[in-house]
Amino acid sequence: MNSNPGVNQMLALLDELKSTVQNFVARENKINSDWRVHSTAQANNFARQNEVQEAAATARETNAAATL
Repeated sequence: MNSNPGVNQMLALLDELKSTVQNFVARENKINSDWRVHSTAQANNFARQNEVQEAAATARETNAAATL
């Protein structure tokens, strides 16, 4: 009995492999896109919080200088 796959079976297996790789790439691209969106949102949030904190520190410094 010959255990070697025929040409049609080999082509079917290669098509299945190609489909699997394409699905993997699509999922990877989705994950990377989601990560970039989340990372950008976090960076923007950090920048806003930093500005608020800097403004509060400046106000406290001005108030302390006026008090002295």
